[in-house]
Amino acid sequence: MAQDDKKIELIFQEGLQEVFDDFTAVTGTRMSFFSPEGQYLCGGSNDLSSYCALVRDEIFSHEACHELDREKQLECQAARKTICYACHAGLKEIMTPIFVDGRIAGFVCIGQFRTSKRIPDDVLNACSDKNSARNLCKHFARIPYLPPERCESLLGLLSVMVDHIVSRELIRLRRDILVEKIGNYIDARISKPLKLSDAAKHFRRSESGISHTLKERYGKTFRQIIIEKRLAFAETLLKDATQLNINEVALRSGFNDPFHFSKLFRKHKGLSPREYRKQCLS
Repeated sequence: MAQDDKKIELIFQEGLQEVFDDFTAVTGTRMSFFSPEGQYLCGGSNDLSSYCALVRDEIFSHEACHELDREKQLECQAARKTICYACHAGLKEIMTPIFVDGRIAGFVCIGQFRTSKRIPDDVLNACSDKNSARNLCKHFARIPYLPPERCESLLGLLSVMVDHIVSRELIRLRRDILVEKIGNYIDARISKPLKLSDAAKHFRRSESGISHTLKERYGKTFRQIIIEKRLAFAETLLKDATQLNINEVALRSGFNDPFHFSKLFRKHKGLSPREYRKQCLS
C-alpha cells in the first residue's frame, strides 16, 4: 500500500501489516503508525478499547488525545529515542520514532495497557455520577495489565520490531524508489551515452529534481554515479571476461576514450586496468 503526504511520501511494503498484527496479538496492546506530521496511517488488529472510548466521549475529548500524541511524537523525535508515558486516561503508552536514512519516516505508538490496578483518582472524580464511575472501572479492568517490571521487556520487543521494519525496508521513502529506478536505468544503458536530460524525460521529472534526489540520497551528482557504476562494471569485465582486451572493456563500460578510462580506473582502484586484471588472475 502507498500513502502520500504533503512533505514526505511513504511506501508500505508487503509484510508490514503482518508485523503489526502479530505484535498486537502477542502483547494484547494497541498499535498505531503515524506519519511524520502526526496523521494516523495504519495499525495493528486491535481496535480502540471500550475504556478509551468512554473516557474520550465522557471525560476527555478526542482532541486532547490527539494533542498528547503529537506532543509525544515531537518529543521522541527530538530525543531520537523511545519514550514511555501515561495518557489522560491513566493508561501507559510508548512512542518511538522511525528513521529511514536519517530522516523521520513516522512514529509507532503502543498503547491500551496498564501498569496499575486502579483508575487514577482524577479520572474517577471526573465521572458524572457513581454509576458512570462503576461502569468505567468495569471497562478499565478489561485493559491488559502489565506489571511495571515487565515494561522493559515490552520496550525491548518494540525495539526488535522497529529494527526489523527498518532493516527489511518495510517502510520506505518514495524518494528511495526513484533512486532505485534511476540506478536500474543506468545499469541497463551502461555502455551507451547517458545524459541527465534523457533520464529526466524518462522519469517525467525535472533535471533539478533528479539531481536533488541523488544528492540528498548519496551526496553525489548524476555524472558521478554513472562513472562509479561504469567503473564497477569494468571491474567485473576485467575479472570475468578475460577474452576482452582493455580497449574493449572500456567501450563496453561506456568509456569511448581508453586512455581516460585507464586514468579514472587507476584513480578509483589504485591500479591500472591491466594491473588489476593481472592481480585478479594471479
